[in-house]
Amino acid sequence: MAEGSTSLQTESGSSHPDVDGTGFLCSRCAEEGRADSAEVQCTSCVKNYCQSCSQAHSTLMPDHPLLGMDLLHRWAEVEQTDIAKKSCDVDATAPRIRKFKVRSKKDVKECNISDICQLANGQYVAVDYSNKNIKLYGENFKVLARHEFKSWPRCVAPIANTEVAVTIGELDKPGEVHFVSTTGGHLKLSKKIKMEHFCSGIAHFDKHTYVGSRDSIFKYVLKDQLIGKIYEDSPSGAYSFSVNKFKLVEDGTKLYVSDWKHNRMVILDNQGQQLSTLVLDEDLVYGASGIAVGMDGRVFMSGIASKNVVQVFPETGGELTTLAGEADGVVGPNAVWIDERLNKLVVAQTGDTVLLVQL
Repeated sequence: MAEGSTSLQTESGSSHPDVDGTGFLCSRCAEEGRADSAEVQCTSCVKNYCQSCSQAHSTLMPDHPLLGMDLLHRWAEVEQTDIAKKSCDVDATAPRIRKFKVRSKKDVKECNISDICQLANGQYVAVDYSNKNIKLYGENFKVLARHEFKSWPRCVAPIANTEVAVTIGELDKPGEVHFVSTTGGHLKLSKKIKMEHFCSGIAHFDKHTYVGSRDSIFKYVLKDQLIGKIYEDSPSGAYSFSVNKFKLVEDGTKLYVSDWKHNRMVILDNQGQQLSTLVLDEDLVYGASGIAVGMDGRVFMSGIASKNVVQVFPETGGELTTLAGEADGVVGPNAVWIDERLNKLVVAQTGDTVLLVQL
């Protein structure tokens, strides 16, 4: 055995490489070029999974038996990937942008995915404005469940590990916020709150929920107790939103707002005080729509009119880098979401497909 290397020995005498010193590798993470340690093995799939991936797998395949580390001697031999080689292979051969169909068999119209978010277990919840529903997706955007509304759903945000909030309503009429449970791979309405204002964007942190209304942001505590209107811009035109969508940073201290009307990004503190404004170059991105902020501070936006997705660098005055455009399959990019586990950007758009862009 080479110096510094280790292996795990089973009762049958077979050995398994321990690339990072902790045992087996997660099969799914290895496919992405990461060396995360496995904690369970699925005896049906004969694949190893880390804690995060095993939760997602169990949600998708609840009948598959799993073996824990206490039964390591019963784990089957699973081919391990040389992480260094795999990383090179991924960079060289894997498509940078992948397209997934999101339409369900029950959808009557072509989809218009107006917003999307991700749950703690890796599943996605997407708002289909055209079909007046939200859909729960598993791995590779397999439709697991759908929930219909009587009026138009607009945006969605995770509230807890197994709950999302969806804004509902017709333009310029008082809207609603519906809280929907995702427990057990099902979508079930748990609470419905009628608002006194139109509802569009939504974000949540701790006990506070932020709801957008064309040119304003309202802050609530405990879902339905209004603290007040914390931000207001000049009144918008009929189909122009100065508060389109917004996202909170990881610690909940700042709001990043996409301003469709002025084609800019506005950064607020969580009390609604304006910290900075970045006017976007219309030649590079136009029709500011979706916005996403990563755990590491990276900021991404979509231009619904320019049909592209860009990374924004606020620290350099709003410098932009284009990640994907119309030639890559970007159609009407309504929203973006960062999949932190896979380091990919989800692009929700008009039509029956979403895109996954490697970051």
